[in-house]
Amino acid sequence: MVKRRQLIPWRAAGTRAEMRRNADEVVRDTGWVFNNQTGDTLTLDEFVRTGDAEVDIYLDRLGWSGISPQVTMLEIGSGIGRMTSAFTRRFDSTIATDVDAAFLERCRETVSRFGRPSALSTVHIEDGSSISVPDDSVDAVFSYITLQHCKASDALRLTSEAMRIVKPGGYVALNYRTWVPEDGLLVPAGVLMRQLWRIPVVGQRLSQLKECAKPGFYEELERKTVKMVSAIQTHADQKNYVFRIFNMGSIFWVSFSKEKAIRRMDEIPENSGQLFAPFHRFLLERGVYLGPSGYEVGFVSAAHTDADMDKAIVDFCDALDHVYSK
Repeated sequence: MVKRRQLIPWRAAGTRAEMRRNADEVVRDTGWVFNNQTGDTLTLDEFVRTGDAEVDIYLDRLGWSGISPQVTMLEIGSGIGRMTSAFTRRFDSTIATDVDAAFLERCRETVSRFGRPSALSTVHIEDGSSISVPDDSVDAVFSYITLQHCKASDALRLTSEAMRIVKPGGYVALNYRTWVPEDGLLVPAGVLMRQLWRIPVVGQRLSQLKECAKPGFYEELERKTVKMVSAIQTHADQKNYVFRIFNMGSIFWVSFSKEKAIRRMDEIPENSGQLFAPFHRFLLERGVYLGPSGYEVGFVSAAHTDADMDKAIVDFCDALDHVYSK
């Protein structure tokens, strides 16, 4: 793990990329991915995927998902293209702007590999506060984790510029953060936290907590769980099996009954254990590890991919067929 600065001034940010040969090196050496990770194993692909996920989330949260793709999106503070690649795939025209030409060069490289280069143009904000784009010429202006690095005068000027260049009835979403008295405590605490991050056991735990705090984290867990539960229950219903699978969020559990809810011990069929045993054994042989008791719950985690869930659906359905074939 390589130590790096967390609060890099807007006007100096580009120097972090100037001496790297390509965008992969920027990611590995500087950790310019807003995820507190650096190291030889990181790749530009991973970097871009974090941006892809956040673009989907923010467009949804901002109510921008329905914006026509035949529009022009301008991004203030594109950096090396973490979110820009997704914008170029979604909109016909994306204008990436940044204070340093070095970042824009890396942004073009990133988009050439993971986005749609034909949809990209770049504008260098040479003085740190003026955007060389005509009045009323873009449909949407977006900025995330950029204005917080600006001096107040630059941030206010860039905000005015956003309002100048957006068309009447267009969209503007700008992310701000200003210094507050609490920063007298928070900044030293941040230094301490970064030192703790370097301790293997502590850093791993902090990384897990940070992952859980990402927008949409729990919604994604529930989506995968519902996908699995719904498919298995549909299979059971089609075969008329006496079986129910339930979930709450990313937690799921099974019952060899037709009860829509199990709230008391006497609602569990007496033969449930006899059916669960071969069901559990079959899944073990398929590499699916449930708790050894039919009264336990299972958990879907962030480590489970959609491919894992598809396999689990097949294995659960085959296990039911095995149990009820006897």
